[in-house]
Amino acid sequence: KFFPEIGLAALTLLADCGLHIVLPPQHICCGYPLLSAGCSKTFGSMQERTQEALSTALLQAEKASLRIEAILTSCGTCRAGLENLDVNAISSEQVPLQDVLQFLHPRLHGQIPALDREQSLIYHSSCHAAWANVPQDKAAVIYAKHVESLAQNSVTVSDYCCAESGLGALTSPHIYNKLRKRKTAGLKELAVDDNSRRLLVSCPSCKIGLSRIVRNNKLNMQVEHTLEHLVHRRLGPNWRDLLLTDPAHPSRALPPTPYLAETR
Repeated sequence: KFFPEIGLAALTLLADCGLHIVLPPQHICCGYPLLSAGCSKTFGSMQERTQEALSTALLQAEKASLRIEAILTSCGTCRAGLENLDVNAISSEQVPLQDVLQFLHPRLHGQIPALDREQSLIYHSSCHAAWANVPQDKAAVIYAKHVESLAQNSVTVSDYCCAESGLGALTSPHIYNKLRKRKTAGLKELAVDDNSRRLLVSCPSCKIGLSRIVRNNKLNMQVEHTLEHLVHRRLGPNWRDLLLTDPAHPSRALPPTPYLAETR
């Protein structure tokens, strides 16, 4: 919702790998910020709408004899929110919840062109891990290692909360201001020279917070979601135009009924 280009990057990479995508009939929200803020009743009603929307999409896919491999998100918090759903009640088959990058990694391996010059990448470790089914304290390193293998660049993990996501920054600013200072100090340590760095995130909300930190402190960094970075590397700076101008490109096949569920 915050950055539609992240969702578009996810869809484009999925289609570019020859996959079809099943989309829910309308935009849905995981509702997790409401849960963390104690709004359990509103969260519950939102979960009901989400379950209904996913059920509709998955049932339509099954009627079309399509096999759903996974329900995908481009945000660790969204995946955490969807874990509260009874996914097995939605589909007749076991459907895992995964991050888009985690699902695409084996398909993208060896498919991302190297940069013209050596450039180090930084991965911001989000509070809700993007990588599924691994220990929380190891998830960021695992994610970074997989990005490293795809991008053929070294990836440094930047720890600590961005202090901007969810409702915490609004409800407890005295706490989150301290968290932001800690995160800012950590990023400044990584920006010790004049070389521009890509600061990768796996959470759209983190992109908001880190973009503000980078802008306010004039850090020589460009904040982007990992999927944005990879699709730009794979298809070039005009990757969005492929949806409109290249009739032969697989991403033109986004509208037809397909194979995966992307929820963000």
